[in-house]
Amino acid sequence: MTQGGDWGYFITRTIAHLYPASARAMHTNFPLSAFPSAFSPILFLRSVLKFASILPVVGPILKFVPFLTYSPAELTALERAKSWAEGPGRAYWILFGTKPQTIAYSFADSPAGLLGFLWEKMKDWSQYDWSDEEILTWVSIYWFSTPGADASVWIYKEGIKGMGAGEQLTSAQFFTRSEGKIGVSCWPGEILRMPRLWLQGLGDVVFWREHERGG
Repeated sequence: MTQGGDWGYFITRTIAHLYPASARAMHTNFPLSAFPSAFSPILFLRSVLKFASILPVVGPILKFVPFLTYSPAELTALERAKSWAEGPGRAYWILFGTKPQTIAYSFADSPAGLLGFLWEKMKDWSQYDWSDEEILTWVSIYWFSTPGADASVWIYKEGIKGMGAGEQLTSAQFFTRSEGKIGVSCWPGEILRMPRLWLQGLGDVVFWREHERGG
């Protein structure tokens, strides 16, 4: 069984696809999925109707049909994901994915620069009230690691290149159905969280839990 969030989510999906006989179950705290494919017609149709429920013209009609509308938590999560994808908060991803060595020099040279970067993300991406000791512990894990803090950025370029280069898995395959059971824990502070209906396109979702705080 595997558990993963963030990059670990993609690792768990890779294991599920490449080793279906061994990967009996996966759990993730990073509920990421593409919009359901038309190859699953019922799931696709329900998802289309749900998506229509947030449109100005159709929404007022569908709001009286609960199973065809998004929950308030799902609407908030979709808006949060859209804000991350289209807003300035994603700038790091573009830099890391294209020119990782540019920021790597700063990470390797300046503990204060590393602290500034990590603290911004910990504050913006979390609902947790971090203590000074916890923040400095995170910085120390990067700074005193054997490969150094600058090594952490290269997974973005290598990962993005691998996803689109026809290697073991393409980016689309991460979101196709796999064998094995799937468990999902949803946290309101998570950057990316897709609706429950979308996640059903990944496989047999047998566990789903909504948490009131965290992520």
